[in-house]
Amino acid sequence: KNKQGYYSRKAKRRAELLNRTPKWLSEHDKLHIDCIYSVCSMLNKEGTGPYEVDHIIPLINDNVCGLHVSWNLQVIPKIENRKKTNKIVA
Repeated sequence: KNKQGYYSRKAKRRAELLNRTPKWLSEHDKLHIDCIYSVCSMLNKEGTGPYEVDHIIPLINDNVCGLHVSWNLQVIPKIENRKKTNKIVA
């Protein structure tokens, strides 16, 4: 029933397991992350998708690892996210 909450919790859990969610994030920062997942969910409900939330700098990469923070997230088409995998795209 609550898809955006489900996807937000799923991504948050994955990021926490990878120790990529900083402990210094404020409640405002966490709310911003939830909003990004809500926007993605709304786009998918409109039928313009499918979309996914992407980490701009991947959580796992050979050269650099990103954080699970709002300024490292973007909503992109699912097919683009799957092509990107864990690469950094300029």
